[in-house]
Amino acid sequence: MDAFPYLQTKVEALPLRERPAYRVASNAENCNLAELLAVLIGGREQIEITETLIARFGSLGGLANAHPDQIAEVRGIGRDKAMRIKAALGLARKLLEPQEQAPGI
Repeated sequence: MDAFPYLQTKVEALPLRERPAYRVASNAENCNLAELLAVLIGGREQIEITETLIARFGSLGGLANAHPDQIAEVRGIGRDKAMRIKAALGLARKLLEPQEQAPGI
């Protein structure tokens, strides 16, 4: 629980149409890394946690190469969210792999 529940987080301070979840739902392809990660992380402090992740790992590649335990060390992440992040990055890699064609009849 937050020590100061009356303080507004960054996501709460944003107008609805500028919040990461709204932007991803509207057009995920036009979202930046921070917005996509914030939605994946979720919660009241999603933007603050995302900023910490990007600062710590430097880039999407740095995050992709990090061990889940390293990601889990970031305040607000934990093991479950670290595994969700790694799974999402794994899915993204799968999209880049050549797809096998279904056999024709």
